[in-house]
Amino acid sequence: MARSAEAWLVGHGVAAASVVEIGATTGGRPVTVQFGDVDVLDPDATFEALSLTKTMVAVVALQLVNEGRMTLDGPLPPLQGVAVQTTEAMTLRRLLSHSSGLIDYRQSTSYRNDAILSPLDAVAIGLEGSDLTSTTSSYAATNYLVVGLAIETVTGQPLSEVLQERIFVPLQMSDTTLVNNQREGFVGFASGGVVSTLEDLSLWFDALLRSRSLLPPELHDELLFGGGSFQRNAGLGLWRHCPCDGPTRAESEPFLYAFHDGGDTRLVYIPSRDVVIAMRFSKPLYDQDRIIDGIDDFVFAVADRREFVRTGD
Repeated sequence: MARSAEAWLVGHGVAAASVVEIGATTGGRPVTVQFGDVDVLDPDATFEALSLTKTMVAVVALQLVNEGRMTLDGPLPPLQGVAVQTTEAMTLRRLLSHSSGLIDYRQSTSYRNDAILSPLDAVAIGLEGSDLTSTTSSYAATNYLVVGLAIETVTGQPLSEVLQERIFVPLQMSDTTLVNNQREGFVGFASGGVVSTLEDLSLWFDALLRSRSLLPPELHDELLFGGGSFQRNAGLGLWRHCPCDGPTRAESEPFLYAFHDGGDTRLVYIPSRDVVIAMRFSKPLYDQDRIIDGIDDFVFAVADRREFVRTGD
């Protein structure tokens, strides 16, 4: 018998979780429920969405590809402060799928956790020790810092304005913004600079994956599957939970769900349930307890909890 969402929290030592679901059974509207200690986690609070920023940046980059202002597999546009031979060695596809050969700037021998870095500073540090001929997949914030700089170069606008115009305003994400959250040893920007709410994030994932309103079909497919030649479950700004073959006529559901994580939050789209779920926990997913390792049980306990969508608990 499957465990309940509440039992999962207890078993993993998690005090609370807030969840927002959007699907056919909610009438396409966000419905919120709290699990565990309701006083621990405010479901309406704004918080740093961290790496969930990456999917937003990837979508903007793909929109610019659609407009002919960037290319997926050609060299990057020249970036001020970055050597031309460096941008010519990179492609947007490799950056978005973390297969560029760039190391995370925090892994560089020049990194100092007490230094305030600009995105360009972090890229320069990340380039040290990187092998841009490598297509081995390795998750690194530096990839998206480069993409963010490229978006600013192509549009002539700050990334914060680009995200506002292309995503936050059209989707009525009124509590979401890209902030200058640089602090000692950390650069947010295109890798982790968005501040949002769980409801806004559910609206974002619903528009992107359930309603498919942000990208044309061919680039939507790239979003989901475009990194597969480097890593089996990699998209371009998203990951797929295997089985992740296809899609083919024989395999109409080529993955269990598409997702991205950020700090203490996971966004999920489950095609077989026609549902988007935004979930935030009272502890980080990847801390030393690694609650992420058993999270599928929680995801599907929530997805199959039908009284949740009928009553809102």
